[in-house]
Formats: sequence, C-alpha cells, structure tokens
Amino acid sequence: MTTESDPPRTGEQRLPFDPGARADATIAFIGHLVTPWRKGDCPKNLTEARARGGS
Repeated sequence: MTTESDPPRTGEQRLPFDPGARADATIAFIGHLVTPWRKGDCPKNLTEARARGGS
C-alpha cells in the first residue's frame, strides 16, 4: 500500500483526485472493441460465438 508521501514508481502517475472519495460507483471504458459481428447479428452466448467462428 502506498501513501501520499510515497513517490510514484516508474511508469505510475498520481491521480489528481482520491478515487475513494467518490460519492457513487462509476465505470470507465478505456480502449476499443474489435469484433467480426455487427449489432443485431452478434451471438447471444459463448457456445454460439464459438460455433460461429469466435474464440
């Protein structure tokens, strides 16, 4: 566990806010998704996805 006085390790950046001080839960997506399926044509479960060539 690090504290405010601990220097960041190589490659780390200190957040400009305390994530524990947030009033409510949040979710953030970073990056993008690549898929061979289109909306409305995607498989509904893992078995169907694998049968249609997904991994």
